[in-house]
Order: sequence, then structure tokens, then C-alpha cells
Amino acid sequence: MRVTERNRQNELISKFESNFEIQDDKNEGDVFSVKKALLETIGVLYVPDIDLKMAVFSNAGESALNEGAGLIVGTGNLIPYENSNSVVTSHNGDSLKDLFINVPKLKAGDHFYIKNRDSKIYKYEVFDTREVSPINEFEKVLQPKDNESYVTLRTCTPIGINSHRFLATGKLIEEVENIPDSSFTLSLFEIGLIAIATIALALLLMSIIKKDDQKENEKNGKK
Repeated sequence: MRVTERNRQNELISKFESNFEIQDDKNEGDVFSVKKALLETIGVLYVPDIDLKMAVFSNAGESALNEGAGLIVGTGNLIPYENSNSVVTSHNGDSLKDLFINVPKLKAGDHFYIKNRDSKIYKYEVFDTREVSPINEFEKVLQPKDNESYVTLRTCTPIGINSHRFLATGKLIEEVENIPDSSFTLSLFEIGLIAIATIALALLLMSIIKKDDQKENEKNGKK
């Protein structure tokens, strides 16, 4: 359930903000140590325009992407510095998790926020969105100019086909004290479910009306 996933994200974020590592009392020994290393939380991504709040891990391995978002190693880090473009990626969701399913809704002028280990909150403004082929993809990632600092949000598109990558690049605007409240938004998956349910309900109503008409015609025919 998506409610369960949101609760999971809140748990990860709470532990990050409390300076705790991700823990799982059921795991011990080397396996536990590897899991903790793979799921090292380095920040939190907030995108109020699409109601997204997600832990960001230190790498983009499958373990990280199944839990939240991951930083692609070698692209930078979440602490802004000049002429950097840190790429944060995640899956575009499934039947149980939204993950980055709504990231392709972002457009120029939207904002997202990243909270780092030092508790500083950085505000980014989206100025470029594009779909690119995965072939030589990183040659198409924007290079900062004029000593600017970028963060790019990346996911697969379109949903179910995943033939391309969607990139939303934001430019560092300022450090802020607070993050705005999120806007309510439906995921593409939820919109699809609503559409299917609406069609099913319409077909059911048409079937009921048709049966009623048949009964009425049969009743009139007997008179």
C-alpha cells in the first residue's frame, strides 16, 4: 500500500534527522553491515509541487532505489559546490510505491529542496526538463556554468516502457529555513486506477439500465 510506503519514508527521514543510521534489529553480522553501507542516508529530497518527500542514499544501487532515491556516484554530492551537477535517481514507481512516478510532471519554475546532514536546506529551481535516450545519456546531462550548482532528478519514462530517461535539472537558488507545504497530487498510477474504476462503473450502470429496459419491455409485451 502507498500509505505503508509513505510511513516507511517518514521512518527513514526521522532516523536521518536524528543522526541515526538505518537499523533493522532482525539483521546481524556482515549482512547487516553491508545493508547499512548500501543504505547510507545522505539527505532528504522534498518536492512540494508533486507531494514528494524521500530519503536519498549515497549510491544508486538496486537496494537504494527500492527504498527511495540514490545519488549516482561520480556526479557530485548533495552538498552544493561550484560547477557541480549531482544526479539523484529513482524508479518511476510500481503498484505499491510512487517513488519518482510524478517527477515527469515537473516543469521550469518549479522548486525542490534538499536537506543535508548539516541540517541545511537548499532550494533549487527547475530550469530545464528533457527526455533523453539511455545511450550516452550522461553526455546529455547539463554542465553547470558561471560557477553554478545543479541537481538533476532522473527517472525512466514512459511508465511501463522505460525506453528513455526524464531529467529535471534545478539550479541552486538559496539556503532556506523552511520547506513549503506539499500540494496534493495524484500519481499517474492512481489516475489510471480512477480511470479504470470510472469505466467499470459506467459499464456496470449501462448493464443495469439495459436489464431494466429488457424487463420493462417484457412486462409491456405481456399486457
